[in-house]
Amino acid sequence: MIRHLLPAAVLAAGVLAAASAAPQDNPVRPDPPAEKTNPYEGTYVVVSGEEDGKPIPPERVEGALVKITKDTIAGTDKNGQEFFAANYTVDATDTPPRMKLRQKGAKESAAVFALAELKEPNLKIVYNLPGGPLPKEFKTVKGQHMYVLKRQVKDGVPAAEKK
Repeated sequence: MIRHLLPAAVLAAGVLAAASAAPQDNPVRPDPPAEKTNPYEGTYVVVSGEEDGKPIPPERVEGALVKITKDTIAGTDKNGQEFFAANYTVDATDTPPRMKLRQKGAKESAAVFALAELKEPNLKIVYNLPGGPLPKEFKTVKGQHMYVLKRQVKDGVPAAEKK
């Protein structure tokens, strides 16, 4: 019986030796849990906007895109010119979730705050301008802006192909 176990023991020792010889500086990491992914990430087209309680004329938002990554948000106009770029964090403990936005290069004291409402494929974001009142609902007052965005791409897949 020991003779039959010997080849298995040698094989197991070889596997363990190979595993311990594997480089430790690049360990295999599991995918993050689904609840740790950012639901806002993706590329959106700007559907409409509102500033200071008034609608933004459609021609001003036509062709504008917003790209959201895990920690940045950037908007470009129909000519591809960036009109807004900020780092952000989300406090999902609030309902609706609250975002803290800080334009790239701006001081922490210049941060503004937003409310976000994601109802696939649409995302509404209302935020205050520096010194403006904090948003409390999804309509604007003087010193606030709001945009309605429609998701075009999430995780590299066009929204129309998502199931």
